[in-house]
Amino acid sequence: MFDKPLYRDPNNGKLAGVCAGLAHSLGAETWLIRILAVTLAITNLGLFLIIYGAAWLFLDKRPQTLYQDDAVTIKEKVWQRGDTPSHAINELEHQFDDFEQRLRKVEKVVTARDFELHSQFKNL
Repeated sequence: MFDKPLYRDPNNGKLAGVCAGLAHSLGAETWLIRILAVTLAITNLGLFLIIYGAAWLFLDKRPQTLYQDDAVTIKEKVWQRGDTPSHAINELEHQFDDFEQRLRKVEKVVTARDFELHSQFKNL
């Protein structure tokens, strides 16, 4: 049922990070879990307060090292967590453009006449 360990995620949450942590563990969008939580709160406030309060008290905060391990994921369905394919492609294009600009700067330095002259002085 859970793809990943269950933690609270206060960095991405609104109140205590319970919904964000549950969404991350299930691989769902956070807004969908929040809608379900609000629906439960409207229909049965007592049960909601017990469940949310227990999760707030007993779930550990998500370790900082896990934030670095998040890879880019492309969602296949609307309710899944991740980027849309078009957004992921645009992000990749932006990263490649940035990489190309940095590579051009390096090539400019390496192919300059001064670079060869400095290299020869270092070899003396």
